[in-house]
Amino acid sequence: MVLSKEQFLTLYAQQSRFGSKGITSMRQLLAQNVSDLRAMTLTMDGRLAIGSIVVQGIGLVNGLGSLADAKTRKDVRDAWFGVYDSTAGVLGGLLELWAVIMNTRTIAQAGVQGASKSISLASIRFAGNIAGAAGGVIGAASAFAKMEDADRTGNRNAVRAYLLSGVALTGIALTSTAASVGIAAEWIVARQVGGAVTQRSATAVALRIGAQGTPTVLGISVTGWGLLLLGAGFLFQFVAIVLTPTPLQKWVSRSYFGKGDDKYPKGDWKTEKDGLIDTMQSGTEEASNSKAREPVAQ
Repeated sequence: MVLSKEQFLTLYAQQSRFGSKGITSMRQLLAQNVSDLRAMTLTMDGRLAIGSIVVQGIGLVNGLGSLADAKTRKDVRDAWFGVYDSTAGVLGGLLELWAVIMNTRTIAQAGVQGASKSISLASIRFAGNIAGAAGGVIGAASAFAKMEDADRTGNRNAVRAYLLSGVALTGIALTSTAASVGIAAEWIVARQVGGAVTQRSATAVALRIGAQGTPTVLGISVTGWGLLLLGAGFLFQFVAIVLTPTPLQKWVSRSYFGKGDDKYPKGDWKTEKDGLIDTMQSGTEEASNSKAREPVAQ
């Protein structure tokens, strides 16, 4: 088939337009990816979300490993608490990162006002805070369970530390729930949903606990309190772990030279020796199991 000059020029013009559209699409896609990357790495919310995903992801991997190695019901319980908590943390971090990206895109397309009215963006932010609240509840439940364990062994200092940790993590659940309510209130105000009473109530809530609201509790925002309580919860858990004696420390406290409340009967050297042997054997078995789990060099 032989094309005329006019047909050739028409076909050439069509192909040029198709090529130009493809190049334009690639440029737009590249610009969008760069914008998303900047939003994730250069904003505080993006960095916190990435940090949460990394930390909680490591915790999830460790929790699954602990679950596989658990020998007692207590170990299984603690491992499941860790898995649930880390799962909620990873989910919350992913949702927050998604919200950061979507917020940047929505503002670029529809402006700040359009972003405030976006139900998709509000839903993602709402779900992220609900995941944070779930993590707080799970963390508090774990702390209170460990507090009961410490109470059964008479470790009063560890009991207090776990109690404070549980209270702090409960506070995270409350602040995350409050943040979710604030997000819903801001969306209702922006979209003018409901009548005058609904609008007044939503405005009051948004001004108190919304993202743009003024901090009213000791000059710290709801999000700020959540971060402080998270740090306090982990700190008290660490203190409780430090205050929980190892099996060898427990044996020493019960021995003739110890100062524990449940000491071995005075002069009963056989019982003390048997207790030491049992302690050393349990430690050897634990070390052997740990060694067996290490990868073998090829």
